Amino acid sequence: LLGAQADYFARQERLRGDILDVLENQRFHPVFQAVISLSTGAIAGYEALTRFDDDSRPDTRVAEAHEVGLGPRFEAAIATMAVKAARDLPPDRWLSINFSAAAILDGHAAQTVEKANRPVIVEITEHVAIESYPAVRKAITRGGDVMLSVDDAGAGFASLRHILELDPDIVKLDITMIRDIDTDQARQALVTGMCHFASRTGTTLIAEGVETQAEAETLRELGVELAQGFRFGR
Repeated sequence: LLGAQADYFARQERLRGDILDVLENQRFHPVFQAVISLSTGAIAGYEALTRFDDDSRPDTRVAEAHEVGLGPRFEAAIATMAVKAARDLPPDRWLSINFSAAAILDGHAAQTVEKANRPVIVEITEHVAIESYPAVRKAITRGGDVMLSVDDAGAGFASLRHILELDPDIVKLDITMIRDIDTDQARQALVTGMCHFASRTGTTLIAEGVETQAEAETLRELGVELAQGFRFGR
């Protein structure tokens, strides 16, 4: 038992050292993916994403940072670099920045987005249950006039209850709902229902992971307003 505990703490110490090295030496850089209007083809905004110098998966790196108690600080550092780099993008386009509920609740998200010189969307990428939805909504307002987006709708904890409780401005439809939607009637029916929900609540839908023209055309016909994916740009 003591041996297992020693191994665990040794691993945690190594992992914490790795995360601090990435932070202090800024071993990452932002990239941006455009979000496109399906009706006009115009760029509505950009999602800020992160690539690490060692090619590690972004979601894995962020999860590791949270595991060793550095999650919010790690997310804030990533987002701060993205906000700075986004100054080269058209100023009238919004910028979507990913934050966990933990980073929103402790104020890191608000401190970061208030520095942006453009409209900002805070995109909640939460893969664990949110304990207090009212607290999350209140914390988001500290960043000023920002919009709220729920990521990965249809996957993990981004359930219908999640959407109802957070009352977001934007709901992003997960790639699992979009893949081959042009030939899958069940997916078409599900997205049609989400479009009806969006029209009744004033919510904007963004389809993620659109890779073919057929998928894009089907989504437009169903009533989805915006989309992003390799079909429009990496």
